[in-house]
Amino acid sequence: MNSPTEFGSYYGEGLGTQPDVHLTKAGFTCMDCHTTGDMHNEANVIYEHRYQVEALPTCEQCHGDVSKDNLYHRMHIEDMSCHTCHSQDYNNCGNCHVGGEGARITHYQGYKIGLNPIPEERPYKYSVLRRTLAAPDSWSHYGVEDLPNFSDKPLFNYTTPHGILRWTRRTEVPEGESCSTNCHIREVDGELVNAEFYLFSTDFKEQWEKDATTTVVVDDALPADWPGK
Repeated sequence: MNSPTEFGSYYGEGLGTQPDVHLTKAGFTCMDCHTTGDMHNEANVIYEHRYQVEALPTCEQCHGDVSKDNLYHRMHIEDMSCHTCHSQDYNNCGNCHVGGEGARITHYQGYKIGLNPIPEERPYKYSVLRRTLAAPDSWSHYGVEDLPNFSDKPLFNYTTPHGILRWTRRTEVPEGESCSTNCHIREVDGELVNAEFYLFSTDFKEQWEKDATTTVVVDDALPADWPGK
C-alpha cells in the first residue's frame, strides 16, 4: 500500500537505518495506521498535496497528549513535528533523468530540518524535509528548456518518514546531558556541531537550488544565540 520509499523505510532497508519501532515493538502493518480511504482518496477530492487528506493518521491518535510526557516535548511540541526528533535518515530523490542522460543527483539517505512549507496543514515551525526530483531543465528533452516558475514551489517538501525510533542521533545523548547536546548547534573546539542536521542555503552550489529553497532554509530562523548566527 505504501510507496517503495515508505515501505523500505519502515523495514529499515535504507543504508544505516533500522526498522521502524512500530514494526519491531508492535508488529504493525501499514493498515494498522492507514485506511483504504486515506491511501486511495475514496472521497474523490482533488488535493494539492497528500497532507491535505483529512483521514491521515496522527501520532496523537495512539500516543495521546505527548506534550506532557517529558520536558523536551513540553518545550518543542508546538514548534517541531514529532519526526524532527524521532526520524532516522530518509531516502531523498535524485533529479529527474530523461532521454537517457542519467540523473544529475542520485538518490541518497539524508536528514534535514527546515522550515515547515505547509503550515496550513501542519502547525509546526520546523519539520523534516525531503528533496524532490525536479530541476529547471527536467523537460528539456521535450522542448521545454527551463520550467517556468520553477522556484515557486520549494525543492524540499514536508515529509513524515516511516523510520521512527524512540532513540535517534538527536534524542540519544551521553548520561547527564540534555537532548540539546545532539540537536542544538553549538561550538566545540572551534567547530560547529549539529549544523549538518539543518537545511541552509550554503548546502547548495547551484543558484536554481538556492532560489527554490528560500522559503524552507533555516538561515534566518534559528535562535539568535546559536553560534554562526
